[in-house]
Amino acid sequence: MLAATSNLVVYAASALISVGDLTRLVCTGWTREGSDPGLGVGGDTGPFQFTNDTTVVFNWVTQHKLEVTIAGNGSVNATPGWYDQGSLLTLEATPEPPLHFLRWTGDVPSSPNSRNPLYLRMDQGRRVVAQFGRINPGLVVMIR
Repeated sequence: MLAATSNLVVYAASALISVGDLTRLVCTGWTREGSDPGLGVGGDTGPFQFTNDTTVVFNWVTQHKLEVTIAGNGSVNATPGWYDQGSLLTLEATPEPPLHFLRWTGDVPSSPNSRNPLYLRMDQGRRVVAQFGRINPGLVVMIR
C-alpha cells in the first residue's frame, strides 16, 4: 500500500513477481482511494500521479507452475503451465503398448503414487514425472 501526501508519481515495475522458480504473484488490478479515486485491471500498474492524499492497493493472485515429464513411451493429458492457487487438476497417463503406466514421481502425494488418473491441488509448484515401463510378472519355473 502506498500513501502520498504531495505531488508524487508512482508505478509498479512489473505485474509479475517471481517467488521462486515454480511460484509467482500476478497483479490482477488495483484500487485507488482518497481524493484521487480510480481503479485498474490486469497488468495496468501505472504510472499514477497523485495530487492529493491517496491510497493505492494492488490486488495479487498466487499462481503455481506445473511441469510434466514423461519417462518411457506414453503421454499425459495435462497442460504444463501456470495455475491459480487452489486449482484442482486431473492428470491422466496413457502408455504406448506394450508398456504400462507404472507410477507418478516428483511433487505428488506420497500414497498411492500409482493412481491413474492423478488428482492434484495446485497448492505449490509441481514437477511431475509419469513413468511407463514393462510389468515383470515374475519368473515361473516348473520342475518335473
